[in-house]
Amino acid sequence: MTTPNLHTQPSGDELTDNPVSWRVLIIDDEPDNLRLIADLLGFSGVKTHIAADGMSGLAVVDSDTAHTFKPNLILLDIQMPRMDGWDVHRQLRSRPALDAVPIIALTALAMRADAERVAAEGFDGYITKPFRIKNLLSEMTACVQNFMSNSPKSILATMPIPPTMPPPTLMYEPIISNAAQTKPLRPITHDKTE
Repeated sequence: MTTPNLHTQPSGDELTDNPVSWRVLIIDDEPDNLRLIADLLGFSGVKTHIAADGMSGLAVVDSDTAHTFKPNLILLDIQMPRMDGWDVHRQLRSRPALDAVPIIALTALAMRADAERVAAEGFDGYITKPFRIKNLLSEMTACVQNFMSNSPKSILATMPIPPTMPPPTLMYEPIISNAAQTKPLRPITHDKTE
């Protein structure tokens, strides 16, 4: 019995679960995110191209740049000016040449309802911001593997559920009415997250 290779080897333009085969178009309006993600992926041998907003991202796939950089994976922010990620996603999906290109939402929209909308809109993955630097590549790999398997498994099945807020704790604050009296305590509430 042979041990399976964890990564299929890239051949030509096809997308595999080996990050070296990836050509990632990163669409995000935050310059620091663009640089950080491009650098992180670049350290793993991923080829990247950045776009500072949705319109610029669409221009990359529609222009002559597409001949020199043809993405096989797209990371797309949702909350952007000019054209939000929802509209960009619809525009990208309207292009037949991008049918086989997974689009992963990379967003600060981190509530369960947001993840459900991402899934309903047809994204191929969902990663929340702020993301953990050490986990970004593995989260992207999981999205790519799910896409490649044509699995009906929803992206919600692998989504971390946002934690619920802890119940407030009861604390006491002294009430000082005058120096001659004792100091009774009255209850106040504070959230543990403060």
